[in-house]
Amino acid sequence: MKFGLYFSGSKIIGAITGSLDVLIIGKFFSQGELGIYNIAKKLVFQVLSVIMPVIQKVIYPLFGKLQKNSQR
Repeated sequence: MKFGLYFSGSKIIGAITGSLDVLIIGKFFSQGELGIYNIAKKLVFQVLSVIMPVIQKVIYPLFGKLQKNSQR
């Protein structure tokens, strides 16, 4: 039960903090500007969701090799 509450609370806090920028921008700017910001934000996340798996497949083995080399 404690784990479920912790997990749910973590997800709720993550959702609030993930949308906090939209709430702040919506308070100070018009709906049109907020819409443009929101579209740009979603576009960045879409690009990252495509690029990050490729980068991770390259970087993790590289970090493994560098970890064994103490001088690097």
